[in-house]
Amino acid sequence: MRESSATASRSKIRVIRIDVISGAKYPVGEFYTPEEAFEVTDDRNRKRRLLQDQGDIYCAYDDLGNELRGIEDLEA
Repeated sequence: MRESSATASRSKIRVIRIDVISGAKYPVGEFYTPEEAFEVTDDRNRKRRLLQDQGDIYCAYDDLGNELRGIEDLEA
């Protein structure tokens, strides 16, 4: 899989999977609303937590490359 930029297409939110070993970033998908993207990031980061923090991290970025949601935003 090819490494990807965190910047989403115009007016979309991009969800990125970040490899915790290499730091490489891979696209998961682009969404029209933050709610859709946050549902994906939160769900996958919750699964990561259930595996005792094993696995990749998922983050959501806007079209300017700003991180909107990440693992630190997941409620305990």
